[in-house]
Amino acid sequence: YHEGAVQMFEKDNTLPGIFDNVVFLAAALAKAGRSDDAWAVIRGGISDWWPVEETQIAPVVLLTDASLAPIMTAVRCAEILDTPRGS
Repeated sequence: YHEGAVQMFEKDNTLPGIFDNVVFLAAALAKAGRSDDAWAVIRGGISDWWPVEETQIAPVVLLTDASLAPIMTAVRCAEILDTPRGS
């Protein structure tokens, strides 16, 4: 399932337009040992993320997903918080 997402990314080299798809692709890349590519996908798609409610300041899934949490360093988390989103 995740291998198919990686293959589509390699074929088209484009980012998904919906943030849930960004997370899915990033997780697939992380599972494939491609942490830098996973981070690039997250960084490229974070501006499309919208909070579910006004108290949400960032997509928690980046820290709760077992594949993504290891690549989310303090520096990367700070970059997520500094990036304008949902505009």
